[in-house]
Amino acid sequence: LAVYGIDYQSDWTNFVPDVEQAPDDLQSMLCVHQSTAPFTESANPDCSVQDLKEDVDTPLDVILTGHVHTRSECRTDSIQAFAGGSTAHLGESQDSLTPSVELISATNGGLHVNRKYL
Repeated sequence: LAVYGIDYQSDWTNFVPDVEQAPDDLQSMLCVHQSTAPFTESANPDCSVQDLKEDVDTPLDVILTGHVHTRSECRTDSIQAFAGGSTAHLGESQDSLTPSVELISATNGGLHVNRKYL
């Protein structure tokens, strides 16, 4: 499994993700800390799963997003995308999102995701 990461970018407008292509026999995963559509409720997200698919010049199998504290997933063509939620209750109200992590297993058959509650 080739894991790529991009830290939070305050202005994604002119940012060009620069990642090296993994060997053909590896699955690839990109982790970003951005407000990413379709996972954010923001009317002006930093980027989208579709943007990432188009902007990254290496094939991706999975995109993991942080920054928004919601648990959601989508598929864009051959890419699975996840917003994993949070590992702790957040805010003054201690929101109702149950803290969790995602266990991702890479096999010859692809990537398998299993949510584990904390």
